[in-house]
Amino acid sequence: SYKSILKILIEISNSLLGNMDDGSITDYVIGVSHEEELNPHGPEDPLDYFKFIEALRQPTSVDVYTSIRSFIAAFLEKSIQPEDFASVIRQNLNTFEDTILSNQTFMDNFQNNKATIKDGLERFVMLKLYDKVFGKQKRENERDKNLMTKCDKLKAFIQPKHFEIPLIDHPFAPWQEAQTLLSAISSYRAPRDKLCCIISSCESINKSLCDARNSSSPPGADEFLPVLIFVVVKTNVSDLISSLSYICSYRNPELFLGKANYFLTQIYSAVTFIESINQSSLFIDPVDYRIWMGKEIDKNTKKIDPKQQKKIEKENEWIDQMDRMPTLTFCETEFDDLIVTDLPVLLEQYQALRARVVFEIKKQSDKV
Repeated sequence: SYKSILKILIEISNSLLGNMDDGSITDYVIGVSHEEELNPHGPEDPLDYFKFIEALRQPTSVDVYTSIRSFIAAFLEKSIQPEDFASVIRQNLNTFEDTILSNQTFMDNFQNNKATIKDGLERFVMLKLYDKVFGKQKRENERDKNLMTKCDKLKAFIQPKHFEIPLIDHPFAPWQEAQTLLSAISSYRAPRDKLCCIISSCESINKSLCDARNSSSPPGADEFLPVLIFVVVKTNVSDLISSLSYICSYRNPELFLGKANYFLTQIYSAVTFIESINQSSLFIDPVDYRIWMGKEIDKNTKKIDPKQQKKIEKENEWIDQMDRMPTLTFCETEFDDLIVTDLPVLLEQYQALRARVVFEIKKQSDKV
């Protein structure tokens, strides 16, 4: 069921957040005051970046500036396998960071704020390498295409009730502000800026959930994730998976803190759920799901072919059981090894197996 799948995703998300002190999602979302914490409301202050560029071009920084420019030029010219992009870039960024952070004049210009310096360096390099590295993984491009196709079908009919989002939150649907903020991710090129789009969208969702409950406490993952899934479907970003991979590959891992880490994990969970959605994943009539997701509906008129609908209704009970068929876990089990608590599972698997056999026999007879 939808809730069981959602529960698994939440558990996976929590397990990925291994650096939480007490396991409290609320504390993790709120985070702590820290100089490296991201401003969730937008990309980096351009004044900070221009200040970084100005400092980089000072005579005291000429050596590292020359080295960075040389690396960028060499990287753009070399033939490097896409799977090696991230490691090569991160290795060189680490070297440049060490050099810059040891430059006292540079550090004085930024009041020893290492995070701003690391952000500036990362932006300077990645803006110039973006066209070379972004969207170059074949597997990610395929996933983007499949996700976009699926969301395009889902967004035509999906409603909050299909994710069992509480009625108290329905007045805020379709969370247009969150959609707008998330859709901007394709417009930015720096890893931090793309990450800020995710954070801003997620914080917009958080605010609506708090307003609905007249509470200042951040919602739990079981309230937040269904809405995020809904927003991701409705937004249907064309390169979302490539953007997530880009952030994880080229964002300085030392700067994945607090809400940035939490929200990135949540949106990965949302994408994973959407990729695996089938008729049993949502709170929806299976027949309606197949009509909307299949080819039986005219995209222009949204009128259903009665013959096709009758055919779907006739086949649905077979297909529904096949989709949810569990693994056969007792194939090698001896009779004496069975216990009473095994019987419900055994019966469920037998019924699913019978449905599959009957379905296959019927399908073969129809061909004849």
